[in-house]
Order: sequence, then structure tokens, then C-alpha cells
Amino acid sequence: LLIVRINWFFKLTEDLNCDIIKEHILNSNTVGNLGVSPSFIAQAPTDGTDLQLVITSLKVESGIDVTSACLNEISYLLISDANQKWVYFGGSGCQSADLDVREKSERSFKQIKDILDQAGLSFSDIVRQWNYVTDIVGQESSDKGTRQNYQEFNEVRGKWYAQNGLTK
Repeated sequence: LLIVRINWFFKLTEDLNCDIIKEHILNSNTVGNLGVSPSFIAQAPTDGTDLQLVITSLKVESGIDVTSACLNEISYLLISDANQKWVYFGGSGCQSADLDVREKSERSFKQIKDILDQAGLSFSDIVRQWNYVTDIVGQESSDKGTRQNYQEFNEVRGKWYAQNGLTK
């Protein structure tokens, strides 16, 4: 089996943020080199714990080519056969707590575009994309007034999709 996705879900507190979780896990050698960057998601696990690990794996059969690559410290897997190509990666969204949702979203979509470009793909090739927004229904104040985090994320996503020909 090939591990294609690693998600660490954690309950965000004053003492526990993305930077702390990321540093602790990556520096503890508990993950090792698995070929794909883990995602650190500031969303409380549904089972009531403070930390949860979710791993997705794939059975690799004959005729499937697996290539590991890295771009700007994000490792990803390129899996292909004669007819299809898949890219699995994570870790593009967990950034400094000093950034607002809009800036985190902008940086994430830039990373997604760069990885897709390197893999010879584009936004129009995306079949499924998971996005986790910290405190999704929370609100932040900005020069545009008080806005919901999900609204900020959606505006950024809509802009990137439009720039890449995915809207009518």
C-alpha cells in the first residue's frame, strides 16, 4: 500500500496552534519520509480528542507509475497509468497564525497552481479538492469590514478558478 494523504486534525487553542503542531510532529521523526507532505488542519477531531491522524492509502498495481516530487517544501506524489494522472499532496494551507484567511487562501492556491504546473496539469484537471478553513464560520475584521472566513476563502477560490478558465 502507498500512503497518499496524511491529515493531522487538531483542536485549536491558545497553547496549541498550527505552527506548534507542525514543528513538533515534523521534528520528532514520527512521520519519516512518506513521499507526501502531511496536512495540519486546525479543526477539532469529530471524536472529541485534541489530535487525530487520518491516513489514506492506495494499492498500487502493475502498470501504475508512482513518482515523488517536491516543490517549495511541499512533497507530492504523481501517480499515473496509460490514461490518467493523479496528484496527491497536502500541507499547502497550514501557515503562520499571523496571516488572515484571505492571505492564507491566496498562498495555498498559488502553491496548488505551482504544483499542478510542475506536474503538467491545470485547475481544469482537478476532480476532487479538499479545503479546510480554520474557524470556517468565524469572522475577521479587515479594510472591507467584518467578513466570515468562509466568504473570504470563497472569494479567493473564485478568483483563482476564474483566472484559470473554470467559471462561465
